[in-house]
Amino acid sequence: MSKSHKETQLEEIWHQVVYRIFDKMFEMSGVDLSTLHQDLYEEVVFELAKLDIHLKEQIKKRRLADRQIDDVDLDKERDECLGPSGTAIIDGTAKMLSEHVWLKLYKERWEPKTKAAQEREKNPKKKVLSVKPVKDNHYIPKWYIRDYWAQAGRIRRLKRDAELQWEEKFAGAGNWGYLPGLYTDKLEAYFSLLEGDAKKPLRKLLDIIPINWPERQSLIGFFVIQVLRNPAFMNRVRVRISPVVSELVGAEQSEDDTYMRDVHETLFGNNDFYDRFVRPLHENAWVLIKSDEPCFVLPDVFCCVDAFEEETHLLVPISPTACFATIPVREDVKRIVPINIKASPAFAWRIVNLLAKSSQSEFLAHHDFDTDKLDPRANDSLEEILSELTSTCEGKH
Repeated sequence: MSKSHKETQLEEIWHQVVYRIFDKMFEMSGVDLSTLHQDLYEEVVFELAKLDIHLKEQIKKRRLADRQIDDVDLDKERDECLGPSGTAIIDGTAKMLSEHVWLKLYKERWEPKTKAAQEREKNPKKKVLSVKPVKDNHYIPKWYIRDYWAQAGRIRRLKRDAELQWEEKFAGAGNWGYLPGLYTDKLEAYFSLLEGDAKKPLRKLLDIIPINWPERQSLIGFFVIQVLRNPAFMNRVRVRISPVVSELVGAEQSEDDTYMRDVHETLFGNNDFYDRFVRPLHENAWVLIKSDEPCFVLPDVFCCVDAFEEETHLLVPISPTACFATIPVREDVKRIVPINIKASPAFAWRIVNLLAKSSQSEFLAHHDFDTDKLDPRANDSLEEILSELTSTCEGKH
């Protein structure tokens, strides 16, 4: 329902009140935000946004306590809010917020965090690879399956049978998403480091808590590694590079699994390849799609990706009720939280069908997932889903 012209004018007056409260609060607190560590920027903005919303709600509630919008005289409202009596209230509110909110946040949270971050930068903790023999390589992390896709420690696996129907099987959370001998032990240890860095920002992403630049990098690194380490992607790369390997070092080497595995692992140290792969993920808008129904599924390829195109885009199921995506919209200034949308049941199931279709043979689903809702005739592409997401998100980025 659109706002009336008068309501818009009233909100502009109340917005000016909040602006003056903030301006006075900053002046009274004497806090110099430029002294804070840059990684705290998103957290500070988030707190300001929450305070802004709270103040506007309270002002509207009090100013309309016993009257309707049509009963408000705009000139009188402007004078009462921004004139001498209103200024006194603004100053008093700013003083209270400065002493009991803003300075408290600065002294108890941001100043210590800044000192800790600066100390870490002076004396960075050296990360050491803990290389251990690993027989089975999980190409989808066990913790990711356990934390987001298991119920009571059990997962529901759905696998295509000979008639292209879905057979279900329940298993322990660790009994899926692995193959023996996929990577060297050194690369496995490298993956473990990246996975650890992604756990906290992934949780913050789902809880709509701001993530800073290093956390954003950790998330992108995590998503990209899950694509590169997946057997399906590794096979696609092998098909492409086998003729080159055969020409350069011989057909025998191009058919040797161990040799081709080592060739694939060079991608993880190729900065040009990595930059080309991840740059669009940094620059494009992020979207978190939520569903009331626990319908999203986790395919054995981890996600949908157009990784061989010039523009890398991802559609990543994080949990049965949340899916992450990047859309082809540039963000010159990054949002501190992704665009959040609630998917209609119809659109959510279009995503489900795309994810299920993208699997090589299996996917994980919530224990209440209804296989009868899967549509074998569904033919949405990743491009079509992202295009519709982009249209839905217009005006929000």
